[in-house]
Amino acid sequence: MAMALGLMVSACETVAPDEQRPQFAQRAAPRAGQAEIELLAGLDARLARRGPCLGIVPRGDPDGEFTTIVWPANARLDQDEQGWFVRNAANGTVLRIGSRIRGGGGHIGELSGEALRRFNHYLTRDLSAQCAAYGAFTLNADFGG
Repeated sequence: MAMALGLMVSACETVAPDEQRPQFAQRAAPRAGQAEIELLAGLDARLARRGPCLGIVPRGDPDGEFTTIVWPANARLDQDEQGWFVRNAANGTVLRIGSRIRGGGGHIGELSGEALRRFNHYLTRDLSAQCAAYGAFTLNADFGG
């Protein structure tokens, strides 16, 4: 028991300090019998973070235009000793800041006021006004790296 406790304490010591949790706006899962809506815009970019917002930048331009991601229901945000990451629970893809992200989805321009309130009605976690100001890309469930 003491050995197991020592291993648990040792493992906890290797975890990096908790950086502020990124905002993680996410679409609700389809109801039973309802199909997931697949949007047709293609995505091939890099995962990036601007303040609390997770999003994308062009692959060859890390300082390029940032767009916030609205994640599908199968995406999971987690943290380990290397920091925050997103996992596609369906196919196991793990994305970290700087990772290539590919998939389909749809681009939405900047959202504010009543339009943002209506959009947030369809999410499990609201998109903040700060992140919505960057515009949004709603990512399909088949995303990968």
